[in-house]
Amino acid sequence: MTFNTALPERSLREEYADFVAAGEGLYTLLELIEALKSQGTDLTKVRGLC
Repeated sequence: MTFNTALPERSLREEYADFVAAGEGLYTLLELIEALKSQGTDLTKVRGLC
């Protein structure tokens, strides 16, 4: 599950989430999907992903 939030660190601590998107969540989600589809991609390169 992915959340788009203004408080990403808090959301990761307090909610059940695999990823948190800070900022423009739609663009982050699209980049995340592409990164997950191409196995071995470094997720730290996904903009806005916390």
